[in-house]
Amino acid sequence: MDSSEQITLDEVIYSAMNILEEDETKYFKYFQISLEVLRDFKMHHMKGINHAELEMDSRNRLSLPSDCIRIVTIGLPYLGRVWTFTIDDELLRNTTIKGGIEIRDATKGEIDVVNDDITGYDTAGGVNDWYYTIDYNARTIIISGKTISEPVTIHYISSGISLDSVTYVPASALLALRSAIIFYANVYKTDVIGDQKTRNEKLYKEEIAKYQHFNMPSLTQIRDIYLSTVKQSVKR
Repeated sequence: MDSSEQITLDEVIYSAMNILEEDETKYFKYFQISLEVLRDFKMHHMKGINHAELEMDSRNRLSLPSDCIRIVTIGLPYLGRVWTFTIDDELLRNTTIKGGIEIRDATKGEIDVVNDDITGYDTAGGVNDWYYTIDYNARTIIISGKTISEPVTIHYISSGISLDSVTYVPASALLALRSAIIFYANVYKTDVIGDQKTRNEKLYKEEIAKYQHFNMPSLTQIRDIYLSTVKQSVKR
């Protein structure tokens, strides 16, 4: 990791506390605010997709990573790309314990379907080998299809918050994150005058705009994106 490109979340928190002249007894208050701010930034402002290799359990399920906010793609690696599964939110999520073993609930209409004529990776076709649905409440992905012996690849948007190590953020986001923490820390305080809240909000919006502008794609990248939408796509 290039230390010049990354800073710790604690550095952002203490920077905000220093500006507000808060002592360390208030750290956990600002830590909580920073977690909420960082989640919002990861969803709306910060670029970057995380990936993980997950092992499927005996009931064709995957457990979502603790920092996963939203799944982008699910699939298997093939020739340097991810062969994606097809989303199907009508898949049953119900399970029943029988003989001490948890099984998918067949009493609610689930049946096994075997597609012997499924097309392979190297041919065009409209039938996929695997389908999935996501239960965010249970932090689980349910997959229907052929048995998979290798890890499944997922690409996902991360909260950016590490539960077992130091949380890092882009150094370029320092001012935007700090202004957001200050704004949200004071927005509900009754002892902060309205003019100060207005200034905090103005600075927050300005820093967000600067950060977004800093991360805008170049004209060449925009041109490539446009051309990729009008050219014929590669068939599987």
